[in-house]
Formats: sequence, C-alpha cells, structure tokens
Amino acid sequence: PSTEQIHFIGKDITYFHTLFWPAMLHFSGRKTPNHVFVHGFMTVNGGEKMSKSRGTGLDPLKYLSLGLNAEWLRYYIAAKLNNRVEDIDFN
Repeated sequence: PSTEQIHFIGKDITYFHTLFWPAMLHFSGRKTPNHVFVHGFMTVNGGEKMSKSRGTGLDPLKYLSLGLNAEWLRYYIAAKLNNRVEDIDFN
C-alpha cells in the first residue's frame, strides 16, 4: 500500500486505463495507480503508427549495426516528450 504506482500508457487506451482498470483494481481490493501518464504514438512515414505486424517499427539491432549511437535515439525521444499528448514522428 505504501508503494507509489505510476502507469505510462498510450493515448489509444486512455479510456480503459483511467476508468475501468482502476475500478477493477479498487473493487478487487488491489491498489489503484497514483498517477497515469499518457503519451502519443511513435509514428513513421508522416504519421503512420508504428506496427510490428506491418513491419513499420524501429529495429534497434539494425539501428546499432548502422553505427548509430543508442544515446542519440534516447535523447531524440526524450527531447520530444512534453506535457502534451503528441506523436513523435520518425520521417
């Protein structure tokens, strides 16, 4: 009970994870999240949502095999995060 719970979720599941999930946790006697932070999508090709099934995701091993530094990608993503729910586009 004293442990703070923070949930990070995508914008497409906000309704479920801020209404139904906390209610289910509460009425089953479990701890509800203290905070829920919502983030946008990571998109490619001018706004197409990344998808494993469509093959539009970033392959971290390919990224590294090209000689690119993982810190650059971490910095780019962190620099794009803000207090608004915005997508991050890799074009």
